[in-house]
Amino acid sequence: MIRTLSALILISLIPSLSAETITISGAANTSSTNDQGSASSGTLTCTTLVADNTSGTAPGQIQQFTISGLDLNNSGGSNDSVAINFRVTGSGNLQTNTSGTGWLSPGGTSLNGNGDEMTVTYESMSVNLDGGTGNGSGSFSGFSAITMGNWDNVNDTATINGEQFSYSGTTNETLPLTDTTQSSLSFSYTTADGDSGAWRPLGSHFTIEVNSAPPASPEPAITFFSSNRYQIGSNETITLSWSTTDATSLSIDQGLGDVTSLSTAGAGSIEVNANPGTTYTLTATNSEGSKTAALTVHPKPNKPNILVILTDDWGTEDGTVNFNLDKNGNPIAKGNPDSLGLPSFSQTNEHYHTPTLEQLASQGTIFTRAYVSPMCSPTRVSFMTGQNAARHRTTNYIGGGGSHFNLKSQPNLDLTAANRTLAEVMRDAGYRTIICGKGHIGNDNLDIDHYKTPAADPANDFYGFQINVCATQKGQHSNCYSNATPAFNLKGSSTSATTFMAEYQDKTYHDLDPVKYADATWKDEPVFVTEAITLEMIERLEDSVMLGKPFFAYMSHFATHQPHQLDPRFANNPKYAGLTGNTLDVATMIEGVDHSTHDILTRLDELGVAENTIVIFFGDNGSEVDPGAGGNPTTLGMSNPCRGQKGHRHEGGTRIPFIVSWAKPDASNPHQQAFPIAAGKAVPNIIASQDLFPTLCDAANISLPTQDDNSDPLVIDGYNLAGYLSNSSGFETREQLLIHSPTPHAHDFFSILHQGDWKLIYNYNNEVEDFNIEAPLGTYELYNLHDDPYEADNRASASSPNYNSGQVMQMARDLIAEITFREGQYPYLRENDAAMAAINLPASPGDDHPIILPAINGIDTDNDGLDDNAEDPNRNGIQDGSETDATKANSDDDNLDDGEEARLGTDPLDPGSYFKLQARPESDGSITLTWPSSPDTRFTIRTSNDLVDWSSIIASNISADPGSQTSYPLPASSSPRRFYKVELE
Repeated sequence: MIRTLSALILISLIPSLSAETITISGAANTSSTNDQGSASSGTLTCTTLVADNTSGTAPGQIQQFTISGLDLNNSGGSNDSVAINFRVTGSGNLQTNTSGTGWLSPGGTSLNGNGDEMTVTYESMSVNLDGGTGNGSGSFSGFSAITMGNWDNVNDTATINGEQFSYSGTTNETLPLTDTTQSSLSFSYTTADGDSGAWRPLGSHFTIEVNSAPPASPEPAITFFSSNRYQIGSNETITLSWSTTDATSLSIDQGLGDVTSLSTAGAGSIEVNANPGTTYTLTATNSEGSKTAALTVHPKPNKPNILVILTDDWGTEDGTVNFNLDKNGNPIAKGNPDSLGLPSFSQTNEHYHTPTLEQLASQGTIFTRAYVSPMCSPTRVSFMTGQNAARHRTTNYIGGGGSHFNLKSQPNLDLTAANRTLAEVMRDAGYRTIICGKGHIGNDNLDIDHYKTPAADPANDFYGFQINVCATQKGQHSNCYSNATPAFNLKGSSTSATTFMAEYQDKTYHDLDPVKYADATWKDEPVFVTEAITLEMIERLEDSVMLGKPFFAYMSHFATHQPHQLDPRFANNPKYAGLTGNTLDVATMIEGVDHSTHDILTRLDELGVAENTIVIFFGDNGSEVDPGAGGNPTTLGMSNPCRGQKGHRHEGGTRIPFIVSWAKPDASNPHQQAFPIAAGKAVPNIIASQDLFPTLCDAANISLPTQDDNSDPLVIDGYNLAGYLSNSSGFETREQLLIHSPTPHAHDFFSILHQGDWKLIYNYNNEVEDFNIEAPLGTYELYNLHDDPYEADNRASASSPNYNSGQVMQMARDLIAEITFREGQYPYLRENDAAMAAINLPASPGDDHPIILPAINGIDTDNDGLDDNAEDPNRNGIQDGSETDATKANSDDDNLDDGEEARLGTDPLDPGSYFKLQARPESDGSITLTWPSSPDTRFTIRTSNDLVDWSSIIASNISADPGSQTSYPLPASSSPRRFYKVELE
């Protein structure tokens, strides 16, 4: 009986294969009388065998693998063949195509790889029996598996027509298929007579020999071709650098020629004198072909670059630069909240490490009374529009609003297509405009991809930003790490943000750059969001510089907004020894922003544009570092000596750090000469985020826009800060600042007016000491920030030893006038308001709740003899109905103040009704004087010959007649000319 068996073959894969020929030869069989084996030979041909595993990281890839022509018969019987087609991509499932007698059944087969060899699992194996004793056929059931060079046996013995079949004696080896080599893989099959149980070898020792030729040479490749300067002057020296692989020769045009000798291991550099507009092309060549890469150097832009760094929830103490200075530049001592009678607060900058910000402050100008809104979006929109929040009407964070007690906020507006933004102005002046990080200003064009490349139509930009790395309509992220799902979990949506999160999904620092982070202890940690947006911003800045364009770059950090999470890069800073919990988390986040700033400035210097770049650093509102579990110290959140935090009406909610500096000061730089910035200067004057709009337009020599994008007149509320920066004099400065927050968030519904050292707060419906207690007509706070930087002495309270009711009334009226001038809106009533109705104000649902003046007697702001509350009985600060103007002594501009007209009975609102003296000659030569009057008034009559000397009194203490006028007879006078004057006593 002759048995024909199919053989199992394990082939181990090694990279870079060309076409191979593999020979199978059969060894001699044993001399046993029951030997059924035979010498056999056949050819195994690899028609296409491709594997790429050079780095040891990518799985082998077999596109097609065919085995054919196996003849294991010695004599008598048919020639059996096996044809098996493999089609594999990567380490997925193995698809089989079996013809003839196949080893692999179509179902249940699989392929896996460990980088050097593959594992093939055979679900079943067929055996043909032809000729010899006991003609017939049968098959092995179950399966046998070859796994990583080892046999795993399942049901490996079968009985067919009284004969048992098994395999043994396997020797499995890895076959290196790179250089020419030989290796073998031997395995034996044995068969035994079922009756005697004796085992005999059958067809043993099949040998596989591999003959392989070395792979073909690869084509050359250029890893990079760069210049150390892309924006240059005439005949300026630059350094061209390159890195290539597999090139036998290298050359650069523009007369530089062959540079092969300047290269080591494919990398090299050369200094050349270049002129703007020159394009250099590097050509790398070998026997397989050539590759090219080109770069262009451009003329230096005629406008400075602008880098704005905005941090989130970053107060005056969230860094090591001291912004808490008095107006004389002296540090303000930390306050003891217990002795001041204030809620506890202890946040100080002693925890932090911000050397880069210290450097910027020392080489530039800081502003120690810089103000913003108490929440993020209004500040950001003010920066973008140059307008006060009262005018642009984004008074809460985008998506915020609501009600408290009987008040509800007006609609909270996004930026709209009509707004003329600073980014649009810069873009239209030739700038590349970039936003990276938090958006939270609106929804415009978020469905368009601005991640790396500007939209073809500027109308599709994100509020004028051609590049939007990851900004959405919302501001929050819920995770700082790349291994969140999705990475960083940015709230809101935009096409760019989706791309950004996908790019960093599950990335570690080692994944980003295994060389740069090779020695970092945290190299296998997920990437922190601060580092991710920094890397992206640097890449976009490089693009702009290489294009020869100035940039307006808005680096909008998520830090230090919650969630507060540990940035592992800085966790081991010795300065943080002993810090735990939330305090340590925030300290590392703050250092991360400082390090980000350092990395950006360093790259700008490497690109040769730092000296052309203005840097602005500021925060969007006060700190919000609430205590967390395990935090040390246990009380955070305030910016001592500033009281309060984000969302609060006190200084800790609205006063922020503000730095303006050149990235690399250079007195010879023409941009710095045109826009000088004093070094080491602290400005104590009041400024605000809207001031950046006119300031940066001035720095870029751009005229302020006069129309919005609907061609309507445009008002810019901001002031140009250039005079402060250059130590100039005679420039326009701000006399007062409105912070308008008629909306619920932390300290709900308030407006603030700053006038010099004075600060007035109006709380629309809260008690001063407890904003959870309703006060329908509102309450006031008044502080002198020079005398009381802690806001501990409320001088609007009659209990204060420094009670100043006149200052409260005057500033309250100014506050109302400022809101009116800025076209601000008031909150409105949810239900009827009895308190407002009692003073004759509209008090129905939907009616506005204006600022209500304090009910203080004896205050006469305009010195017209009438109390303010008497002139404005409904106390809304507006002259309405029959009211006289409490801020103007003579409301109708006649010859009487309002108080005098009230005493005389004339109409203070009618310029035709005034104090008019009439003289009627009598027949006897006497004169009768008549004038308007009211009962209980008294008068004096004076006379003069020359209208200069009025010392002569004819009569005094003259009582008014009953009725509306008084008459007084004068005897005939012998003087040819006589003048008379009546005075109200």
